[in-house]
Amino acid sequence: MAKPVLSGCVVFGIDLSSHSPGAPAERTVRFLLERMDAHQIPGTWFAPAVNPRWVEQLRGSSLSHEFGLTVTGGASSQDVRRHFRVAEAAGLSLRSCAVDPHQVAPLDLLHREGVRIARPSKGTNAWAAAPVQPQALRFGVWGLPVSSFLPCRNRFGESFLLRNLMFGMRLACQQKRSFQVVLDVDALVGAGRPGERSIEKLLAYAGRLREEGQVQCVRLQDVDRMLRDSLASAPAQSILRRAA
Repeated sequence: MAKPVLSGCVVFGIDLSSHSPGAPAERTVRFLLERMDAHQIPGTWFAPAVNPRWVEQLRGSSLSHEFGLTVTGGASSQDVRRHFRVAEAAGLSLRSCAVDPHQVAPLDLLHREGVRIARPSKGTNAWAAAPVQPQALRFGVWGLPVSSFLPCRNRFGESFLLRNLMFGMRLACQQKRSFQVVLDVDALVGAGRPGERSIEKLLAYAGRLREEGQVQCVRLQDVDRMLRDSLASAPAQSILRRAA
């Protein structure tokens, strides 16, 4: 099977809480939407359940953001199917999921429900913040690792991580690889203004790279489309010709 070729693309994932949004979380989501709109960066927003309030906020954006489902560890097949039915009733077509990397993901069920790409739902701040490569999972589902999760729990290392993130984005372009950053809304609420300033710097940098034509800022479901297009355009090569 030919390996997919991607020009540099950057994905921003945003994790929403499972509980009803409170005033601090709503303010943080508004901040993220405003700054992403300003820099023309669409995001993929994940939640364990479809909350009408979150959906309403995303639909108020000038960009076409994506809503994805977080499949929690131990969730039953019945629960997963119910979340998809609720999404359909809300007019959402879920194509991306965040899955627990320490649990066996129900990829066969997710594929039947229309999911084509997944990412880890949890992880740590990766100081290397390296570019990542999409991986072929089972049942026709792609996986995209996360370069780093934000905000940084160590305030003293935040500026160091931010520099690494910026370097990693540019490196992803040069190496024709991908780069994925996941922002946690609840953690951002706790980080306050300093955390928001770091996110603004990162979004502004990604926006400049996009304007320069260095990277593409895409949603997670767009990565699946790009992978399929790349594979479809790869020249066919027969076994006999390779043997010759």
